[in-house]
Amino acid sequence: MKKSELIKSLKENSIELSQNDKEYLLENLDLSKADDLVIYYLITKNKELFRQKYYEMDNAEIVTNRQLFKVLFETNSEYIDVLGKFLYGNTYKNATNYKKKEFLIKFFHVRLEYIDKEFAMFYPILKKLLYSEIKSKNDEMVFFLYAPLSISFLHGAVTPEQQRKFNKEIDNRISKFIKNTMIKKYNIKPVQDGYSNKKKKVGFLIDRAVLHSPNNVAKELFKVLGSLKDENYEFYILNIEFCDLGPGLKKDENILKSTGLKYINFHKELNCINSAYYNQVQKALKIRNFIINEKFDILIANGILHPTVHFLFTTRTAPKQIYWSHGNCAIDFEGIDERISHFQQDCSEFEWKIFDIPFSKEELVGSEEEKKEGLRIKKQLLEKYGQDTVILGTIGRLVKIDNDEYIKTVAEIMKDNPNTIYIACGSGNNEGIKEKIKKYGIPEDRFIFTGFINKHVYGWVIDVWLDTFPVYQGNSTEEIKAKGKAIIRLHNGSKSDAYKGIWVLEEKIQKVGGIKALLSKFSEEEFLRIFRKNKFLTLRTPVVSVNRYKEMANILIKDKMLREQGLTMEFKELMRGSTIDYDINKFLSILKNE
Repeated sequence: MKKSELIKSLKENSIELSQNDKEYLLENLDLSKADDLVIYYLITKNKELFRQKYYEMDNAEIVTNRQLFKVLFETNSEYIDVLGKFLYGNTYKNATNYKKKEFLIKFFHVRLEYIDKEFAMFYPILKKLLYSEIKSKNDEMVFFLYAPLSISFLHGAVTPEQQRKFNKEIDNRISKFIKNTMIKKYNIKPVQDGYSNKKKKVGFLIDRAVLHSPNNVAKELFKVLGSLKDENYEFYILNIEFCDLGPGLKKDENILKSTGLKYINFHKELNCINSAYYNQVQKALKIRNFIINEKFDILIANGILHPTVHFLFTTRTAPKQIYWSHGNCAIDFEGIDERISHFQQDCSEFEWKIFDIPFSKEELVGSEEEKKEGLRIKKQLLEKYGQDTVILGTIGRLVKIDNDEYIKTVAEIMKDNPNTIYIACGSGNNEGIKEKIKKYGIPEDRFIFTGFINKHVYGWVIDVWLDTFPVYQGNSTEEIKAKGKAIIRLHNGSKSDAYKGIWVLEEKIQKVGGIKALLSKFSEEEFLRIFRKNKFLTLRTPVVSVNRYKEMANILIKDKMLREQGLTMEFKELMRGSTIDYDINKFLSILKNE
């Protein structure tokens, strides 16, 4: 019998071993191997020895064996209890930094990968551990703990209030630690003045060679900057390559290199070991020296949060240091000179400089093959649910959907329109959403979780995009808009000048007696005039109340012609409006302090 079959039989009590069989097995088990350790526990039920052997086991052996974790900890509460006791105990406290990293990978990274996605349960334990390492001035572990802390908290943090909490409890603590302890320890001197470079050197700091949303957005700007014959600036992509967050991808690195910007991979440039166990502090010191020696005038942190960036900014590594927000507007630590973004930010306590990203048509719409695949999937759904079915949905992190008021609103829209289904496209924990679906009476078979998907395929499947609130979806909204799909967005309530057009539109709606009446009065010329004034403002987004949101949804679901007519005009204007000169001059003016 294979070991995997034996484990299954022992767990299910479907096999009865004689005492002789048990003794024979125990004598021939290799407890450094995961399968053998599981068999040992299932025979002896000696959990203490089982766990002790687990602490000693090579991590590579653990990562390849799911059974081990399922046997080791039967419930999350048991797991958290054991984790806390271990990490606060002498075994961890007296260990070397290498062993501490090994323990954390055992307890945190492997657990996340194979057992569940309930990240938040780790945060209080890891925060207490961080504070302990700060107190003992262990800078390497302070840096290393940031990745599991940010995953455990920020994965579910979508509001500015949640982001502020993390910034206060973690980012500020680390920045102060760098300022009060590390600067003195490593005799660090801040860069005082600017350089006399013929061309100003601008470095975009990215976390890894992975085209996740922030890097994918930045890539579009990089392509335009790479095509410029600018006499004033020299642009670089500075890839910090955080191995603790997972390795970069060769194909994505090649795409970044093809943008025309000069590209530096610090992990390779500085000969760092390609492992999660690399020395993060020494790497940060080397990166700082490299940037200073190469006389970079401007550093731009592209939406990344990591102690290396805290370190570079807090120690003043460049004369000008800029934070580019891709959603976390609450970040605030020493050394940030300016804050920029490619969309309006909710954190009004800071001054923001907003610029446009010149997305190409291909980047927003995708390929013809992706469109064909999307229409094929849509055809299958219509065959299953009925040809008059209207497909609602969003594409993005599921945590943004997991909101009571949003799910309640979707439920009311679907109740008013029984011919609708909702597809939730994206990765994440869906248990909370399932509970709310049940609570508000949405039939389970009409609310579909797709998991991780190709955004350009499923963009052609959705008919009406019910944007999430209180936290919006990101760049996927621009992509769905470019495909000519109807979008409904609930405005955040701000009455600043940037949002003036929304309230003008609402005033018109009220005067003429409702949205449908207003739409009948809109000429194409007026539509384009409003769109040019506020690029994010459309006939369908945003609206200023939940009732208006539902009203708009009901109209668009019932009126196919209305659903499809306005957005084709908007797409033409979007493509016409994204000129390189206009967008790039806005960005360059930020560098010039205009």
